[in-house]
Amino acid sequence: MGRKGGRGWKGKRHQHLPRCCVMWCQSSVLFRHDTGIIMKNWDELAAPWLRAEARIEAAHAPVLAALLAAADLAPGQQVLDVGFGSGLSTCQAAAAVGQDGHVTGVDVAPSFVRRARERVPENVTLIEADAQTYPFAAAHFDRVISLFGVMFFDDTVAAFANIRRAVTPGGLFTMAAWAPPATNPWISVGGQVAHNVLGPVENRPDPNVPNPFRFAVPGVALDALTEAGWQAEVETLDMTLTPTGTPDDLALTQMELGLAARRIADEDPDAEDIEALRSGLADRFATMQNASGAVLVPARIHIFSARA
Repeated sequence: MGRKGGRGWKGKRHQHLPRCCVMWCQSSVLFRHDTGIIMKNWDELAAPWLRAEARIEAAHAPVLAALLAAADLAPGQQVLDVGFGSGLSTCQAAAAVGQDGHVTGVDVAPSFVRRARERVPENVTLIEADAQTYPFAAAHFDRVISLFGVMFFDDTVAAFANIRRAVTPGGLFTMAAWAPPATNPWISVGGQVAHNVLGPVENRPDPNVPNPFRFAVPGVALDALTEAGWQAEVETLDMTLTPTGTPDDLALTQMELGLAARRIADEDPDAEDIEALRSGLADRFATMQNASGAVLVPARIHIFSARA
């Protein structure tokens, strides 16, 4: 164990992973430590997310509640949901605006769009597109929301400007983003355990390219919003994420998604290292269990609010 060097890009299935944790390592993988962060195929990236949908939605539920509270949704509003994923945020926004309102969801992954169509109510329209470039109707939306969906644009300022053109004067854009990794073990624990087992990565990705912590320093997002014509502010909240499942369940989820999955994809670790990763992740989540067995994960979240 503890190999220091990566083995390069593999493009094959990892035979050492448990059946429920098998993934294909192709250009769809979100994280590459040699070239930075890439998103070649969002549809393939969506597959492991959808397999863990209930667990992830439960984990993010407190963040979604805070986002919607800050968005101040009301009956009759027109709402845009950017990067809606499996569609829970869209459904909750649709309930808030009622039948006299409407929610338009935009996501780039066909699998997410298909999944969301199975659950959204009638007052929702879903669009498979990139919000950075999609030609939304001008001055149409009263509110824009995004739950962890705005950190991955190729050109953040261009995306925020495109969204602003679609918002009515005085409209509100509310988005949630992760604070620094040290405050968010739900996202960072996989990388920490992989560092212990596999050694450090040789080349760290450029923090300015699309990645989950792109707005960990809130000034990055605030500057981009301001340049795009918004009047923006941020509130940083400490909260507790509430994923379902045991520490072992969460370990396997981490091995399919995020930083641990990235190292597995890039380095093709052997069975001994795979087990060390799994047990290390499970041990970390076990330290977050309460007396009733629930895993409660501390988190720090930035809620950005921007006026058109």
